[in-house]
Amino acid sequence: MPKTKLVTAFFSFLEGYPYYGQNTTRVERYLHSLASIAKTGEEIVCYLEEKHLEFYKDFWNSYGKEKGRYDINDFTNITFKYTTLEDFKHTSRMREIKSKYPDNTHFKMFHEIDWYKLQLLEQEIDDSHDYFYWIDCGLSHAGLFPPSASESPNQPNLGDYKLYSSNYAMYDFGKIFNPNLFPKINNCVKEKLLGICTEIVFWDIKDTENLISKGKYYTDVKKDLKSFGEQHNIGGIIGGHKTHLNQFLTYFNEFSQICLNNETIPNHEVIMHSIMWHYPEMFEKYRFQTWYHEKTYMTMGALIEDPIWQANAVKIKEESETLVQFYGFFSKIGLV
Repeated sequence: MPKTKLVTAFFSFLEGYPYYGQNTTRVERYLHSLASIAKTGEEIVCYLEEKHLEFYKDFWNSYGKEKGRYDINDFTNITFKYTTLEDFKHTSRMREIKSKYPDNTHFKMFHEIDWYKLQLLEQEIDDSHDYFYWIDCGLSHAGLFPPSASESPNQPNLGDYKLYSSNYAMYDFGKIFNPNLFPKINNCVKEKLLGICTEIVFWDIKDTENLISKGKYYTDVKKDLKSFGEQHNIGGIIGGHKTHLNQFLTYFNEFSQICLNNETIPNHEVIMHSIMWHYPEMFEKYRFQTWYHEKTYMTMGALIEDPIWQANAVKIKEESETLVQFYGFFSKIGLV
């Protein structure tokens, strides 16, 4: 039976310079989500800052154990390891670049955190597992998964959406995060890497690809950058079979160094997409057009008494009914 290891991390209270981390309202979401992911039963290594662990445990006890939702101590498949972003090998160089270009809004993002994913994943590769995945600690939430993906008799309802952050019903999707999830993903990728791509392109990906091509690779390869810019990889789930993983991480390290040498800090998803663009044979792909599902609009303003928010919710609902959803990947592999 193939063995799988999951790697994740949780960094909080890092708003503003130099890391520009998520605001503190995301803390509750990530803590509940980790409890949901743990229900896969897979071995999980979770990196975090030691100074925050007691705060996290207090939350898990108050909103998990005391409310009868879960007991984090029952998840013996989670191993906590301590780190800080100062342990990331490129933190110092990124800080130099951010200081040199303080008005560059592209650098005012948590890129130390997203690049660090790949370093932590690389650190956890061993000879006793066959599949290795990075999984975002906050992946399990109601913005991505509909109520129908919950096994709980208390599926999210209108009241839950008004209490989004601390209500575990908004993160408990047992039809997805269960012991079948990664065996089905492994069966999908076989000896390849997982390549989930979105057509919603947030980043300036063509400039990075041009830089990488000129820096070291592919100087004699003519590719159509128009189609390159139509999608990019997502960073919520990264990895796959060990056959290609080390080579993928080597490419990531080399490509990211080219970027730093040229004083630019792209999102990790952009660098990963350059790798898949040039080495498509390494990846099993799934391409989607929207993050939204049929109930996402409930989390995006439908319950807020403001015309602008409500109009946005209507737009999201219409989009989710016509476009290929991120959630559709889990249907493809046979979970729902």
